[in-house]
Amino acid sequence: PEGELLAWVCHRRIREYPMSGGPSTCCRTFDDPDLVEHSCRLLRSFGFVGLAMVEYKGDCLLEVNPRVWGSFPLSVAAGSGFALAFTAFLSVFREGAEVVLFYQPMLSEGNAGMVWAGFLVGCVLLVFVYLAITKLSIRLPIKVFFTATSILMAVMCVSFLGSGIKELAEGNVFDLALNVPGIPENDIIQIFGIYPYLETLVPQLILAIILLITFMIAHYRGKMDALRKELTEKK
Repeated sequence: PEGELLAWVCHRRIREYPMSGGPSTCCRTFDDPDLVEHSCRLLRSFGFVGLAMVEYKGDCLLEVNPRVWGSFPLSVAAGSGFALAFTAFLSVFREGAEVVLFYQPMLSEGNAGMVWAGFLVGCVLLVFVYLAITKLSIRLPIKVFFTATSILMAVMCVSFLGSGIKELAEGNVFDLALNVPGIPENDIIQIFGIYPYLETLVPQLILAIILLITFMIAHYRGKMDALRKELTEKK
């Protein structure tokens, strides 16, 4: 029912990585009915409904996150069946909804054959990954995996930016007047959201530079954190 508290878990962060701020690496559950009641009153004050994390530092409110948080597995480990069920629901519902929204325009444009081909290839790959992990005890290289997915997300951001600008132009919001010679306009190139217009290429170039700088900063910080950890262990 709307406005009713169904389940909760209080936990205290003991360690995090990196030390400058990041996900918890060690937490401990505790019980504080007053804190739970205060958080409920806060959420009800702006009509919030759903899953949320209310974070405090001492007596100060830091933030309210309306999403699954990094230390959510602790809720499951603490014996919250609701947490486990809600995680499974989110995993299936969220991905299913995104798939429907993503493929609906593709199907409406008469690309059903390619969509089903990609779906079948994805199913085969998922079966292979499942068997590799469960039967062959193969561990995914987490660092490499997240690096690859981060690069893929960055490419998708640049691609969607170009496609979005092109769709705005097709909707007569503005005109694409500055043509760039030498860039072919075909289906293969357009998969990556690249069009021979300065109006799409310049924003994509700016975004690509921002993403590259972001990756470089993250890589530098990771190296510095590893160096600090190594020096701390030596002491």
